[in-house]
Amino acid sequence: MQISRKPSVLAVDDDKSITEFLKLILRNEGYKVVGQAANGAEAVQQCLELKPDIVLPDINMPIMNGIQALGEILKTNPAIIVLMISGDSTLTKVKEALDIGAAGFVAKPLTQSSIVNMKIMCSAEYMMGYAALDLICKENANE
Repeated sequence: MQISRKPSVLAVDDDKSITEFLKLILRNEGYKVVGQAANGAEAVQQCLELKPDIVLPDINMPIMNGIQALGEILKTNPAIIVLMISGDSTLTKVKEALDIGAAGFVAKPLTQSSIVNMKIMCSAEYMMGYAALDLICKENANE
């Protein structure tokens, strides 16, 4: 099955400047940013309502942290690709997120190139089956 669209994304961080930066870069790259959340509980709810293909949550957030949200999101929809974002990129946190089911991990501080670096999303491509994502990965490999 080939789908000729880019994946939809939910940006999750309690720092509004981070979510705005993520949205700006992702939209400039042609992604469909379907929403944003300021904590893990909001992210879980938005995933139920918006059904994004990819979720980009921070780890350290109030109310429900990103690790807790990761578990809840994958319980309700195991097909969602979750790429964790955090300034707390200790091996323990990275391993915990990957063990729960995160598809990847991006360390802060975020840069434009770290956001659009498709190597991370390419590792999830086999799960998604999006022809567009495959094409993006191949284009980035040629740069």
